Amino acid sequence: MIYELLTTQIYQDQEVQDWLLTLLANHGPKTTTSFESRQDLDHYVRKNLSVYTNAKGENMLVVGMARNNQRTGREGKHVVKHYNTNTITSAVRKQVIFNIAKNIHWNTDKDFMMTRIPNSIVQFVVNSANQMLKDGKFDANTEIHLLGNDVVFTLADVGYKLENGQIIKSRDE
Repeated sequence: MIYELLTTQIYQDQEVQDWLLTLLANHGPKTTTSFESRQDLDHYVRKNLSVYTNAKGENMLVVGMARNNQRTGREGKHVVKHYNTNTITSAVRKQVIFNIAKNIHWNTDKDFMMTRIPNSIVQFVVNSANQMLKDGKFDANTEIHLLGNDVVFTLADVGYKLENGQIIKSRDE
């Protein structure tokens, strides 16, 4: 999912997309390195994860990847790779996803975890709940899934409740 959020537009609201990605993985320019001596910094090099737009207007994925040792066949030092998100082959995509799973999955931005849930996320949850309510598929305990079972909210999580068949704000923020 991290790879998909990095390389494709899953949600129409960019703030929702960015927030979910930041929740799942520390990424962006703050994770990229430009160190000359990589030997002592290999631990940091493998944590590179970012997307930027180059001078040609192409979206480029930056990721730290292990270099295989040709002699032993084992994983060697890490290098920073830049891939055009429009031309990544399925083999490279698998390799990048494996790298994210191995090196990034636990790498959450601790400062981010202490921030408020943005209004765009709250509105996404409330709008989803309203649509489910109209469809007759909602009660006070229904969970709103943003990314499968990985990111789930209830109305109470975002300060709302179901009262007399209406979704209303339950507390002032």
